[in-house]
Amino acid sequence: MNAELRTNTTPRIGIQARLRFAAVILLLVSGCRSVHSVNTHYRGRTARPVVAVTSFENLANASGRWNLGDGMADLLVTELMDSERVVVLERQNLKGVVDELVLQGRDLFRKEGRVQRGRLKNAQYIIHGSVTDFTESMQVSGWLGIRWLRLFGRGNRARVAVVVRVSDVETGQIVSSVKAASSVSAGGLGAEARYKDIAFGGDAFFRTPLGKATESAIRSALRQILRELPTNY
Repeated sequence: MNAELRTNTTPRIGIQARLRFAAVILLLVSGCRSVHSVNTHYRGRTARPVVAVTSFENLANASGRWNLGDGMADLLVTELMDSERVVVLERQNLKGVVDELVLQGRDLFRKEGRVQRGRLKNAQYIIHGSVTDFTESMQVSGWLGIRWLRLFGRGNRARVAVVVRVSDVETGQIVSSVKAASSVSAGGLGAEARYKDIAFGGDAFFRTPLGKATESAIRSALRQILRELPTNY
């Protein structure tokens, strides 16, 4: 009787132990998977850096009716916003924003809809740059000459070069410094006639050699900046 009982209960005990062991293994595996999924989800979510762009410094000594400092900064702001990789704060025309906040705080304005003060965002990074070259020069591309006739092949070459630096506002450390340049060749009218009555940054400007070189240089700088900006999780 005892031998028969031992024969019948031993397999049951072994099966139950194996089932409990399998359940523990499944719990451990599922726990590891959940932790891995949480970590992966956390690492996959990034916060866009908050940047502000200041006016460029004109080191090219380019004179004229164009304000290269503010114009270049505006172009970079537009390209940064189009990238949707960063949050861009208003700094070029911040005085207008501050003036509006001051006006809304006066008793002359109703309280309904009044913007709360102290809500302006702080920039994590300041982007400031310099224009090191902004020229269009005439060049001789080739010539064919005989004793009584000489033909010269003339053309213009526009070149734009910029240096852009990104500084950490908290530490003052420069986290990125990039150089970008572009050259475009063109023929036809001289530079003086080509840019007459053309506004910087307009559609007509970007059809000119200097406009094409400017756009190419700014976009090249943008790609390098986005590649080197620290990623915040």
